[in-house]
Amino acid sequence: MLLLETERYIVETTLALTPIPTCAPIITLSDCLTDLKSAIDNGTAVYSMRNERVQIRIKQYTELFLDKDNEEKGKALALLIQYVDSDASDPSFGKMDTGDIRVVPKEENEGLSVTAHLVIDLKSINEAMPTVHHAVLEDVNGINKTNISSALTRILRDCTDLDFINEENQNRNKCRPQVKLDVNAGHKLKELLDKGFVAGFKAVKYQTDVKLDEEGDLELKEECIILKSKHKRGEAALEMIKKAAKLAKDKEFSRLMVRYQNDNKKQSTFNVSTREENFTDGLFAKSEKIILTDTIQQCEKELHKELTKKMVNYLLTMSED
Repeated sequence: MLLLETERYIVETTLALTPIPTCAPIITLSDCLTDLKSAIDNGTAVYSMRNERVQIRIKQYTELFLDKDNEEKGKALALLIQYVDSDASDPSFGKMDTGDIRVVPKEENEGLSVTAHLVIDLKSINEAMPTVHHAVLEDVNGINKTNISSALTRILRDCTDLDFINEENQNRNKCRPQVKLDVNAGHKLKELLDKGFVAGFKAVKYQTDVKLDEEGDLELKEECIILKSKHKRGEAALEMIKKAAKLAKDKEFSRLMVRYQNDNKKQSTFNVSTREENFTDGLFAKSEKIILTDTIQQCEKELHKELTKKMVNYLLTMSED
């Protein structure tokens, strides 16, 4: 999905911390916050993956009141997260009048880069869940909830120095938090289909011990079929999904991937289990389109003030629900 200069999509999420090892006491976000800020300030809030060909870096942070007129509602932590992929193709630009293409080659030690904003309510959801927080994530390809969870877990492991007394042996042991960022389910399938249309299907079947040659060198692990469909919405789209799910189930495909495009021309894919009879009652990710007056680049050097503010405002509505 190409990112436009005056709009972004944000996704409702929940951020939770669990202790490692599990026998350690709870570790709250406030327990780690000072160390996390220091790591960002000194440039060590970095996580590498894919043999160090991809890097996630927390570039900047700031704290803002959720409501300036009522400071008792608490503060939010805004993070600017940078994703750099050295294996990504060089960016190219085309002339509108001639179609001529200009490719900008990467230099040594460079990669294609994008940034995403993550805004976290520093107050936990409630007193009974002191390690769970509302959060809002800017929807950007590459910077997904899994990568962010892994990055924050590793960064907090490297920058914190926490320990506890193990009650089993009375030894002092090290501990650290594991971070998990989950997308909140907020839309019924029917609600989605009223605001967009189904663009196609992919049915997937996972295989085990299916050999394709006598020597056993080739093994079938996954089989899929692509279903082309008419663009339908509302009840008609719902009936078409049911028909596709039944077809996939009859052919022993366990999962159906539905390609969907909303009225804002944003495309996404959601999964449906063909084994569940009531999948239409399931909930799917809740996202919101944000219109900006100040332009925003695909890779920002600093937190974008307008987007950050609007994400904080949205976070406030989540906290008040």
